[in-house]
Formats: sequence, structure tokens, C-alpha cells
Amino acid sequence: MPDSACLTLFCLPFAGAGANIFLPWLDVFGPKIRVCPVEYPGRARRYAEPMPVDLGDLVDAILDGIGSLLPEKYAYFGHSMGGLLAYELARRSRASSIPLPQAIVVSSWAAPSSLQALRKRHLLNDEAFIHELRAMGGTPDEILSNQKLLPFILPIARADFALIEKWRSPPAAPLPLPIHVLGGDNDPEVLVHALQQWQNHTTAGMSLDVLSGGHFCVYEQKTTTGTIVRGYLNQAIEQNHCD
Repeated sequence: MPDSACLTLFCLPFAGAGANIFLPWLDVFGPKIRVCPVEYPGRARRYAEPMPVDLGDLVDAILDGIGSLLPEKYAYFGHSMGGLLAYELARRSRASSIPLPQAIVVSSWAAPSSLQALRKRHLLNDEAFIHELRAMGGTPDEILSNQKLLPFILPIARADFALIEKWRSPPAAPLPLPIHVLGGDNDPEVLVHALQQWQNHTTAGMSLDVLSGGHFCVYEQKTTTGTIVRGYLNQAIEQNHCD
């Protein structure tokens, strides 16, 4: 971690993924931004912990885990399910009088005001569920084809999908912090119109960058994504007079 970091970026994985998905991002954002991948309960080094059965419980578990570590200046970056969690963490922090992040960066997740009822993929049988994961991308085919790994991977992915497919965000006032949004122009999961609606959830400005590609285009274009996000966060750094 760079000693000169001015802001900590907590990175929130998509459904079924662990913190290691962000290891290639550690040096993308430059010396002023400290990247801190978040590990959810029930996987990797937290495998022995029970997986939350409600998204609100997962939000609480994340806040409990990072609460004592919160630096003065921080932000959230979340992709897909992680984008939802970034928003819910900020919303829960405001309700609990926890210091708010400087900004949240939401990647490939629809604004709560436009979110439609999600298909119940978590109820599919294994064959159909694997087909859905393969169609979405994000999970390497060599993993989805590995019969030894599937008994470990599928329950985690299925549990995460259940969290987001059952979740209904309660009505909430717009957040007093910037919301920066990324998405793909060919993402069948999240249309650009649904990304634009994030403007309804902030009083501090919303920006939108649309990349070419589908649901996981931010990973496929890591360098471009890193440049865009660094630009967002450098604005927050400069506003806080961090050298």
C-alpha cells in the first residue's frame, strides 16, 4: 500500500466473487489511492463464517468488519452486486451517523428508482444456473467446467443471487455525496437508461461513463476503467487538499 495514499477505496465484488477479483487492480489507481478489496463472509479466508441470508445483514457485516478501519477519507467501488452494496453501505452509514464516503462508484447496477423485479436465478437447477453464469461472463469457463470446484462455487454464487433477487431497497432521501456510474453499452442486464437514473439518488452530482461491451466490460477494459475512476477520486482528493 502506498504510504502517500490520500484516500482508501473499498472495492466490493460482484455476486459469487471474492476479494481476490480486485488483486489485479492494486496498482491501477496511482499512489494517492489505497485499494482495499472487501471479502464477504462465507468465502476465501472467511469461508468458515456463515453467509448472510439477507442483504441488510451483509451490509451490517461489512460495516462491522471495516468500521474500525474507516480512514478519514474513503470511497466505495462496487461492480454489479457490489454496486448495490456501495449504495446500501452509504445509505446505512448516514442512518447510523457513520462518516460518509467521499463518493461511491457504481458499476453495472441499475439505480434503485429504476430497478425492476429481478429474475429468480437462484431457484434454477444447477445446469440452468451454470448456463446463466456462463452467459453473463465474469466467471471463467474453466471454473464453470471444473466438477471438483463447482460444489464450492455454486452455493456461494446462488446465495449471493438470492440476496440481490430478494432485496428491495426502502425509500430513502438522495445521498449528499457524488455518485459516479459505469456501465456497458451492450449490457443486457443493466440498460443505460437504468444507469442514468442514479441522478435521482444524489444531491451532490452524478456522472456516467458508458464503455463498449457487456456486463463485465469494466474488467475487460481495466486500464480504461482505472483511468476513469482515478479521475473521479482525484477530484475528491483535490477538494480535500491532499498533497
